[in-house]
Amino acid sequence: MSGGPDSVFLYYFLKEIKEKYNLQLYFAHINHMLRSEDSDNDSEFVKKLGKDEGIETFILKKNIELVAKEKKISIEEAGRLIRYSFFEEVKSKVNGTKIALAHNLDDNVETFLFRLMRGTKLDGLCSIQEKREYVIRPIMSVYKKDILNYLNKNSYRYQIDRTNNENIYTRNKIRLDLIPYIEKNYNINFKEKIVNLIEEINQTEEFISENINIKDYIFENRINYLKIKNKSKYIKLRLIKDYLKQNNINYNHNKISDIYNFLNLENGTKDLRIDKKYLLVKEYNEIYLKKINNYKEIEQSVILKIGEKKTFKKYVVSAEIIEDISNLKLIKDKNVIYLDYNKLSNKLEFKVRKRQNGDVFNPKGLIGRKKLKDYLINSKIPKYERDNIPIITNNDDIIWIGGLREVEGYSINEHTKKAVLLQLKKSD
Repeated sequence: MSGGPDSVFLYYFLKEIKEKYNLQLYFAHINHMLRSEDSDNDSEFVKKLGKDEGIETFILKKNIELVAKEKKISIEEAGRLIRYSFFEEVKSKVNGTKIALAHNLDDNVETFLFRLMRGTKLDGLCSIQEKREYVIRPIMSVYKKDILNYLNKNSYRYQIDRTNNENIYTRNKIRLDLIPYIEKNYNINFKEKIVNLIEEINQTEEFISENINIKDYIFENRINYLKIKNKSKYIKLRLIKDYLKQNNINYNHNKISDIYNFLNLENGTKDLRIDKKYLLVKEYNEIYLKKINNYKEIEQSVILKIGEKKTFKKYVVSAEIIEDISNLKLIKDKNVIYLDYNKLSNKLEFKVRKRQNGDVFNPKGLIGRKKLKDYLINSKIPKYERDNIPIITNNDDIIWIGGLREVEGYSINEHTKKAVLLQLKKSD
């Protein structure tokens, strides 16, 4: 409740239907301390209206200009943050279910034009939504002139914010100059035409939202490129926008255009810097976000002794002795390996580490040594996973590419008496 005509009209509208819908009403008012005496007068007006109407009133006095300076944001953004935070607080305090805001139809038209001139996305042109979660705007379909006519006809008092008539803000210029000029010189029904257009955009957005579900294309926060490869340009870009939005990453037209061109690059690993914190990576058939310089390797390796369990990256690695394998029932699992104890040069411990430049090994069943890098690439192991693979060594010789490939020369056979069981499990 600001005390202005819109919020006062909203109150009397809700008052009319409160008995029918069993509504309990409360006033929440913020003194932004931006208009000195006028701001205080608004607060007193709301306090008196609440008292006269028997409405419990909550008032917050906050220096919005100071908040904006401290948070390094605009006064408008600071005001919005403080308002919604306070409204949430009051809602919680009174155990409320809805926050009713007093945006009217003119506000919606002005917002549409403001966003159009600033540059926005299609969903941005939906302007102000009548309902979003528990925030409702019951008078969104009412023109400002009708609000004023109703209040004046019924002699309901309200406050006037004189800054609304100052021709220095873009939104005020749209309301005071642009719209009246178009109505006078081009179309008297201009607002109505914009409202119809907003409604059509809303219907389009609703259809798109119902028929394009980002969850159908994403697994573990990675986009399956094969699923979107043959989709239309619009759907591709829509999914990318939703993906960035889901990860709280801001974007504009130029960024989205760059991403679209990036998606059409040929196969192979590519990345595109999309802001200060993130790269968008296209690798094989996946698209995913990667933080820039967000990871510092703490442990390059761990020593695993027989009988121990150690954590490495996202795995728990264990080693245990099997004294007699004559009656052993082998576990057939890619994350389990049996090594001949007598073939190990170090029978006390192993080293578990990440890959290193120059790593070579002799894959079981093949003749000759192979570069680990080439093996991982040919096996189509995503780049982001390669450093997470446990490389198990014994006296610096690679004996197992954890979970992927055994190494020639260490496996058990019919002559093996004693074995070492190595096992990988995903850590919690």
